[in-house]
Amino acid sequence: MSMLIVEHAGKRWSTPVNGRVWIGRDNECQIIISHPIVSRQHAWVEPAGDAAVTVGDNDSRNGVLIAGDKLAEPRLLRDGDIFQVGPATIAFHARDPELEIEAPSVDAAEVAGVIFACECGARLWAPRGAAGSSTICPKCRRSVKCPGELPPPPTRHQICGVCQWKIQFSEASTTCPACGVAYHADCWRENKGCAAYGCSQVNVLAEKLADGTDVEIDQVDQTGLELLATPPEPRAVEIPLLAAAVVASLVGLLGFGAPAFIVGVIAFGYLLVRGGQKRMLLLAAVVVSLLGTAAGVLASLYWWMQIFPGQLIGK
Repeated sequence: MSMLIVEHAGKRWSTPVNGRVWIGRDNECQIIISHPIVSRQHAWVEPAGDAAVTVGDNDSRNGVLIAGDKLAEPRLLRDGDIFQVGPATIAFHARDPELEIEAPSVDAAEVAGVIFACECGARLWAPRGAAGSSTICPKCRRSVKCPGELPPPPTRHQICGVCQWKIQFSEASTTCPACGVAYHADCWRENKGCAAYGCSQVNVLAEKLADGTDVEIDQVDQTGLELLATPPEPRAVEIPLLAAAVVASLVGLLGFGAPAFIVGVIAFGYLLVRGGQKRMLLLAAVVVSLLGTAAGVLASLYWWMQIFPGQLIGK
């Protein structure tokens, strides 16, 4: 019995020719070549007498190749002749050859590639990693350069385990190292770790000190494993600044208020960056420094220059 031996994706199988045999991607075909450049009903083969068959192209986009030439019309094949449909090589044998035949299979590594178009409109295919190499278009026989690899398709949006909103691709995210649940980076920090019940990373960002007080963790790296404790509360400077403002005001009575002015500038700087109730102490230090500066200027003018305050305003 006449046989067609198909080699594709590292596999080999046989199909008998006992009538018209269709070749293509369609599941109705007797020989299925699952590849993007193969048409649904790409070509056909049918008996043509003893020890011969006829192969024809079914108006496919990329055609059928025989010895590197594109098939223009049906051609008679003799025993041992070979033709090509896409990446598959098909040999005709008038008798069943003694070959080790394996079940049809498609190599995912071969199918995964880059599909691009020639100027003549033919669809071409190249494996990933072939960027920059050249191939021959089976339709117009021109050399076509393979483009670079296409970016992988975007994955599905993940849902944050805390707020239940989609995690956009542009947003910073953290994946729980224990259970794999995804989170917005801000949600992970605010929740102090994983939100999945029973996960070992629940409250991982709230550690206990030896004395039992909580230490808030406000920074994690991308994996959420390295934890950085918040810096300790700065030392209190409010009361010392208020006391310094009083002393500087007294000293500045004979120094044109310069010491009080300097302390006032320092206190005002702390006032801009500090918060809470301690701001009132800093505000008091600023007010005392301003009053001390004014009193020092007036007292020094009188002490050193005998100028009375009234003379400054023209009285």
